[in-house]
Amino acid sequence: MKLRGWAIALAVVLEATLAPAIDAVQLRDGKIHFDYPLSLLGATTPHKGAGFWNATYYFTLELPENAGEPLQKVAIAQTEGLERLRFNPEKTVVFEGNPREKGEEITEFAAEFDRENRMVSVRSVESIYKTLHLSSEFSSVR
Repeated sequence: MKLRGWAIALAVVLEATLAPAIDAVQLRDGKIHFDYPLSLLGATTPHKGAGFWNATYYFTLELPENAGEPLQKVAIAQTEGLERLRFNPEKTVVFEGNPREKGEEITEFAAEFDRENRMVSVRSVESIYKTLHLSSEFSSVR
């Protein structure tokens, strides 16, 4: 089941002490962005109906080899729908691969939920440089 009403906001957050990469795009406000952004490969849930308590949502992204910058933060916002989903950051799981073929789990991250903006974000403690398929598993709460 495909998820509707979700927007992917992808950002690279760098410490002020890091020098920008030669190929990266730096904006006037100092933010550094990918040359070639992440691709959303899929947004799915294993639940086939509506109204599930503690539903799980999977977002699978691909970091291209020529991104120009490492991945540090991913933010996903609900943009449509009457029901305001709430997520439990403690139940967030990040791993390489996809929901059917889970690879190595990435354990060094911090997850946050911004209820007002209906946005869940994951910040990696270690920058991810390599090309990979990355999935985040978010569990909703009621």
